[in-house]
Amino acid sequence: MRLKYSLLYILVASLMAPMLPGCSMLPGWNGKETEALRLQVQRLEARLQALELKPDQVSEAVAKARAAVAFVWGTYTFIDSTGRPLHHVLDEAGEPISDAQGVPLVDVTGTGLVAVTRYSATAFLVDGKGHLLTNRHVAEPWWEDESSAPLLAAGFRPVFIQLRAFFQERTDGVLIEVLRVDAEQDLALVRTVGWVPSAQPLNVPDHPPELREGQPVFLVGYPTGLDAVVARLEYKEQAELEKATGNNGYAKALLLAQRQQLRPSITGGFL
Repeated sequence: MRLKYSLLYILVASLMAPMLPGCSMLPGWNGKETEALRLQVQRLEARLQALELKPDQVSEAVAKARAAVAFVWGTYTFIDSTGRPLHHVLDEAGEPISDAQGVPLVDVTGTGLVAVTRYSATAFLVDGKGHLLTNRHVAEPWWEDESSAPLLAAGFRPVFIQLRAFFQERTDGVLIEVLRVDAEQDLALVRTVGWVPSAQPLNVPDHPPELREGQPVFLVGYPTGLDAVVARLEYKEQAELEKATGNNGYAKALLLAQRQQLRPSITGGFL
């Protein structure tokens, strides 16, 4: 970062050199152009000062955000009007049947396992009562989902099998329930059940302060699910995790939480 600053200051110095006391202006320059350049340099200096954050401030902000951000794990299926869930359709050999596009065939009369959809997402704590904000497509993963549209049109109803949130202060997932979803925006409000996080919630002001150029921005969450979490582990740890959990995503998240390795990805930048 300092190298970038130094290069920029060298560039600024080279531009300012013709205007230093005792030096002549560049040929063809007038007073307005000189003043415009002076203002530009002032703005550049202001941006550089805005970028010079104290390390302890950054660490404090990141630690607070990490504690308030939750990893969400969910599974759901569809049931008919009598409550029968969809099952995979099997062939004579007992193997699941798929259509020409490779999509598994499902039906309430199927003899295979219940057809379950699994997904993961991010939510963040917004108060001291266990309320979290997330996306509507997290609270209702079938919302605007092309693969779910035919089932919904046929009268099938989605039901959650599992919906849990993992916090840094716990070694297991906590049950969450959906309270409200926005009718138009991809926003939803959920709440923990039977337990309230002690983490300091993230502030969501009614009237956000004016954004400033050079203001720091941190992105904290699980945009790639468990992939980025596992990728940060040592190769030996990855192998042990895979051996212990296989393709069971929830078991994998649970083991990572118990080892205090279920941490969100954090990237940063400046406006």
